[in-house]
Amino acid sequence: MPESLRKSIFTKCHRLLKAEDLRLVPADNLHVTLRFLGDLSPPQLELLFQAVKAAARSRPFLLQLAGIGAFPNRRAPNIIWIGIATGATELQSLWMVLNRSLLEAGFEKPDTQHFTGHLTVARVRAPRRTTTLALRQLLAPSANATPVFGEFGVSHLTAMSSRLTPGGSIYTPLLRQPLSEQ
Repeated sequence: MPESLRKSIFTKCHRLLKAEDLRLVPADNLHVTLRFLGDLSPPQLELLFQAVKAAARSRPFLLQLAGIGAFPNRRAPNIIWIGIATGATELQSLWMVLNRSLLEAGFEKPDTQHFTGHLTVARVRAPRRTTTLALRQLLAPSANATPVFGEFGVSHLTAMSSRLTPGGSIYTPLLRQPLSEQ
């Protein structure tokens, strides 16, 4: 995702969510996760890299970020996210191809058979406590226009390392594999 789009999303989310008891994801950490694998040994990392390279034999596509939602649901949010409009089908296909490649490499099946493409933008500091009216209204489905946050071309698949620190997660790219129909 281009840096300018990450900064734009962070600014918009800060404006929308600043009065809430939320921890915004820093602009540099915004990304779409296809699969979280946890701690891996060096041999497992090599298998991951092979699976990423195999999955990257997919056509590049356009991804449009639009709409706001929450996990596990809008009434009791823990995570606030921006959804995927254009490109959701292609992202779902990439997720399926990656999981098939990971299974062939010896990794376990994903925790879920259903993938919801999203961009996590905030975490609720005190889940299950009173959600403010403003946040409930922001998350409520409405007849109003769905906010569009931007779009970008998905041209690569990246294997990332995540290290949790008291100041938040630190992400390090381990492998960046261009998408191509080979």
